[in-house]
Formats: sequence, structure tokens, C-alpha cells
Amino acid sequence: MAKKNDTGYLRELLLGFVLEEDPMFSMLSWMVQQLMQVEAENKVGVVDSRDKWQEIS
Repeated sequence: MAKKNDTGYLRELLLGFVLEEDPMFSMLSWMVQQLMQVEAENKVGVVDSRDKWQEIS
């Protein structure tokens, strides 16, 4: 399995937050959006491909 470049992804996110007028608010807003998306996917029953892989192995 290929290793993701998490450092680059996080650096881009951080740069985007820093450039906002209120960096703390934009970080909090982004985090809440991510949590709401995960909660909605769990309620609907969306299965992540990583979960399917773990079930197979």
C-alpha cells in the first residue's frame, strides 16, 4: 500500500488557515465540517474502502 504524503497535505491545510482573516475560526470551522461529514456518513451507512479492506483481511 502506498504511503500518503500527510505532511504535505497538512502543510497545505495550515497555510490555507493562516491566510484566512481569522485562522482559529477557520480551523475550527473545517474540523466541525469534517466531524459532521463523518457523522452523516455513519448514519447513512457509507462504508469507507479502508473498512472493507480490514474486513477482508
